[in-house]
Amino acid sequence: KRRTVYTAEVKHVSNKGNEFAVLDFSQFAKEGRYAIRYGSVTTPEFPIGENVWMTPLFGVLNFYNCQRCGHEVEGVHGVCHQDIMGFHGDDFRHINGGWHDAADLSQGFFRTAMACYAMMQNLEVIRQDPSLSVLAARLEEEAAWGMKWLLETSFEDGYHISWNTQRIYTDNIEGTIDDIVTKAELVPWECFLGAADMLRASEVLGCMSGRKDELEAMAVLKWESAMKACGASTVELAWGATSSALLYKRFGDEKYKDAALRFGRQLFECQETSFVDGIPVTGYFYTGTSRRALIHDFHVSFNEAPMLALSELCRTFPDEADWMEWYSAAAIYNEYFMKRGSEIASPFDLVPNGLFRRSDYGKPHEANYGLIQYEDGTQLSENYAIRTFPIWADHYYHGGTQVHLSNA
Repeated sequence: KRRTVYTAEVKHVSNKGNEFAVLDFSQFAKEGRYAIRYGSVTTPEFPIGENVWMTPLFGVLNFYNCQRCGHEVEGVHGVCHQDIMGFHGDDFRHINGGWHDAADLSQGFFRTAMACYAMMQNLEVIRQDPSLSVLAARLEEEAAWGMKWLLETSFEDGYHISWNTQRIYTDNIEGTIDDIVTKAELVPWECFLGAADMLRASEVLGCMSGRKDELEAMAVLKWESAMKACGASTVELAWGATSSALLYKRFGDEKYKDAALRFGRQLFECQETSFVDGIPVTGYFYTGTSRRALIHDFHVSFNEAPMLALSELCRTFPDEADWMEWYSAAAIYNEYFMKRGSEIASPFDLVPNGLFRRSDYGKPHEANYGLIQYEDGTQLSENYAIRTFPIWADHYYHGGTQVHLSNA
């Protein structure tokens, strides 16, 4: 029989002509299964506990397993795409492996690398709880699957298979009409990301200990290749800072420290820290040091890259003169963009996708869908609006941020 264990006052919130009743039970933390009753409505049961995120994590890992390429997935597909090839110069190699893209059967370097990085971060935390050893083992296995693909599709001068478009299951026979052959590319920010991944894998993934030297060597190679070709975009600077800091921690070479500090200072140039046009948000980032374009992620998203870089710089160089600048940059982004920006979606408090300028969307006319979406956003001034979801240019790319996506 159910009994009442906690009661609280209902908070009423108005936002954009809508009325909401907020039932806040944050103060109640006793583990168990509960339901909420409000008036005549009772919710389904839900758990409160330390490990409520374990079920979704297992679900995500199962999804990644089902997306494996070049691997038999029981009930889904057999070993696949054994006839797709990648090349750089005269070096041709099979490039099946890793994971299929969520939308089709394509594969991409940064998608794999970002997934591996997230898995390894989670793995370090989960290993601290011995009761989660089964989940830890699955995380390590899946991260290693992705890392092996990153290694095997990377060439000796830093080039790698950045993107391989694949829409169908092929016949697995080389030399037939459905073969796909993809040329390797040198993409500096992906090289920095790959270098960070290689280093993390060499220390976190025990199952790849036999390839530790190979991972470290590839990390150095990718970093050196990126350093020769990188520009001043926010994502390049962020992953440049992260990979340089990790390389310094591993090898202690001052050139990595110098690069990390330089990237960190350049990252400051990409961030707005004043209240432009009197608007109440700041701390957001431009796409690069030129500060001409605001970051708007509408398909894949890299909005977490500067925060990962700033946190890694703070951890690696706690005694540096720039430490307070790094900390402040992260705090400003958190308090004055993420938190203030989420208020437009109160009481759901969804993080904002970005800040938008009216001047970027041209003159009004019936088919100017960008301007129409801009005007549907929350207007902060005559010239600026903020939106929870991006301004979409088509019906195909409907992403958002790494925190939430659209339903499309």
